[in-house]
Amino acid sequence: NFKYQTLNKDLVNRISGATIPKNNRNVIMINQTMPKPRVFFTILHELSHLYFHDMSNNKQIFASKFSGVYPDELMPFEDEANIIASLLFCSTPKLEMLLTRNYSFDKIKSITGMSNKGLHSRLLNYLNHTLGLSNSEALELVLKLRDNDYKTTIQIKHLVNNKNNQLRKHKTILIKISRGFVIEQDACVSFLKNLSMNQLVNELEYAHSTKNFVLEQLVMNEYYQKQQ
Repeated sequence: NFKYQTLNKDLVNRISGATIPKNNRNVIMINQTMPKPRVFFTILHELSHLYFHDMSNNKQIFASKFSGVYPDELMPFEDEANIIASLLFCSTPKLEMLLTRNYSFDKIKSITGMSNKGLHSRLLNYLNHTLGLSNSEALELVLKLRDNDYKTTIQIKHLVNNKNNQLRKHKTILIKISRGFVIEQDACVSFLKNLSMNQLVNELEYAHSTKNFVLEQLVMNEYYQKQQ
């Protein structure tokens, strides 16, 4: 129920949105003359300020500029809001899907609707924090990708695939045993070691009847070890 308010036209032309503490409330203003993707990004950006930056105490007005330099004391807040908004705007699974399809920077920007700056920040964050590259390595790859360097597109694709392959290798395997419990693979191996030969045969029959091929293989391994 905020009262209608107009702002100076010059100010409106310089900002895409603003978050303003006012009378024990916080008012978010959005410049809706911009393309829809930019409006969405600005909403996420301003909500990030509202949620993370203690608006009730610092009473700081945050304004998202089209151009110009922010004061030094505001830069950490603006950078953080941009990063959070970019994470929400383009999730990691979505970004990885686009990167592994050999899409160029411009193609990804077109599909996601992100600005050059927004996608640049999102890629830097992903390469640095998800893939573990150094700041300088991440920046070098992003700049080459922005220049539509195809070799860089392939390089990033391989980095993404390698990361996901490693995650699959270390993914915890859960196994259901005949006693009805679902346990991790290491616990299952310990459980089988304590079974007699007859109990192992019963467990093998259970694994076979339930088509539990992982359990079946583990039982066979333990059975052969006990025979030795």
